[in-house]
Amino acid sequence: MKTAPSDCVFAPGGWLRVGAALLAAALSLLLLSSCTSPPRSAPAVLKMDELPAPTFVPEDEIMPLAESRAKSSAGGFVFVNTTDELLPRYPAGTAFVAERQNYTDLRSGTLVILRRGLRRVARVLEQPTPKGWSTNTFDAMEEDAVLMKPNTYLGTVIQAFAPRPDDRQQ
Repeated sequence: MKTAPSDCVFAPGGWLRVGAALLAAALSLLLLSSCTSPPRSAPAVLKMDELPAPTFVPEDEIMPLAESRAKSSAGGFVFVNTTDELLPRYPAGTAFVAERQNYTDLRSGTLVILRRGLRRVARVLEQPTPKGWSTNTFDAMEEDAVLMKPNTYLGTVIQAFAPRPDDRQQ
């Protein structure tokens, strides 16, 4: 079977037609893939009873107790939550004692301390993704805009000391 010179890729303009066809195919795939994003799985159900229960103490005892507990833990440190993002379980002023664990041992529902820019924040791990862990606060219960990655993970909360409700109302 003979082909006309214009049908041959080596004919003048032949490579141009091949390139145009490949470009059209690539654009079609791009448009189709952007219109059909995979469905997002539902957020994990947060089980409050699996999180460390806060120990309610007078405000002036929070830091000494937390620091003492952190010193008794290998690599332990204290993080004080200053927001209401973790209500109703942890009020502002709660001191979290955390220690670093193996990143691969983390699981959904774990309360962690992570670096978010120049700040440290407490978040609940939602689900692992190819790019890191999606995280939640208690007030939003939607995926946080920041993924936790191995280089932003600081530690897992092992104990919490919170101000007594009587102390917070003053």
